[in-house]
Amino acid sequence: MLTEPPGTKFRVEYTSVEDLKSGKVAELPSHVPLYSFVPKEHLQGLLAMFGLWFEEGVFDLHPAKLFNDEVPEIKPYTVKAFLNEAWGKKA
Repeated sequence: MLTEPPGTKFRVEYTSVEDLKSGKVAELPSHVPLYSFVPKEHLQGLLAMFGLWFEEGVFDLHPAKLFNDEVPEIKPYTVKAFLNEAWGKKA
């Protein structure tokens, strides 16, 4: 459910690494309904842990071998090219 009319500018907040390390995150409107399932402190701790993992590069996956390197003659679609083709626009 939108709390602001479409097109309304939104407020940007950042959570520092220090806050993440202490288990705190900037609260988003989508967090509030989750508190009835997961206590606020637990949810914030979980989200802070994921934030730290992103900051530390845990999710930066660098495979040792890429399929594209094996078959360079096959050019993968970019998301932009796919969307342009799907909606009938020329890239």
